[in-house]
Amino acid sequence: MNKYHGNPKEYYLAHLKEFWDSKTRGEMAQNHPGMYRALARAGQLEEVFPEADARIVEGGRVGGKKRLSKGEITEILWAYRAYDKNAMKASEYLPYPSKTILRYWRKAKFSMRKRGQHS
Repeated sequence: MNKYHGNPKEYYLAHLKEFWDSKTRGEMAQNHPGMYRALARAGQLEEVFPEADARIVEGGRVGGKKRLSKGEITEILWAYRAYDKNAMKASEYLPYPSKTILRYWRKAKFSMRKRGQHS
């Protein structure tokens, strides 16, 4: 976060907002992963990309059954390391339920943490 002087949202608003305003979280995760990670770690992702909230329905589930875009899948796969193999933690910061996250992690043949297991 030092790159963004401790406040990635402020940096985003000052330098990147115009370009990224019409983009999605998945596109940012794929094309600007450093900024994406900094916003996620600072808990500012929802503030910068509020449109993602419209896709979330009660219980944190994504509404409807639709195929995820390449960027969204990349976002889920990136979360494996970012959230230390913890799908529940990843689901707190991403607009996908842990069940969806685990499904893509298994398809990628990532090793899973057992419940209650710490690294």
